[in-house]
Amino acid sequence: MRDFSDDKTLRASLSIVRASPIGGFDEDSHWRLDGFGISKHEARYDIGYSFALWPESRLYKRWFDFPDLRKKGWAIILRVWDAGSNQRNPGVYEKFPGWVPPEREQEADEWIAFLNQEIRARLREAGQTPKEPDPAHGAIPPPAPPGPVPVPPRHPSGTRDDKDRSR
Repeated sequence: MRDFSDDKTLRASLSIVRASPIGGFDEDSHWRLDGFGISKHEARYDIGYSFALWPESRLYKRWFDFPDLRKKGWAIILRVWDAGSNQRNPGVYEKFPGWVPPEREQEADEWIAFLNQEIRARLREAGQTPKEPDPAHGAIPPPAPPGPVPVPPRHPSGTRDDKDRSR
């Protein structure tokens, strides 16, 4: 089981394996983020070796801030399978393709959206039905925002919404 939802696992990977941010998006026979890739032709991902994608495979991002490592930003994580879907390996299994600093969040969002679309397409081409995250079996945690939560804009009437005119 490898799960990057805890800081300990992510911290170890950041300090040892993924010290530098992702350089950029590239393509050959795969759509690539540095050494990580999603095949253009098969339901497979590549991290030096090629592995099968599962119906619940998807990328997501997770905020981190580790002052002791002098790193903060968005970790890009591949959920390979959810808990309970692989009987030989019953836990959540994830890979860590890399990370980007806070100012590159939009770029990461675009990569994630595009690559998730490609993952779903490869799975469908292979005759598999992509699955949505199951909250009961290791749903992806929502990302924590890097700053304060924005306050919703006031309605022109001076209230927060149309229904709240009594204040």
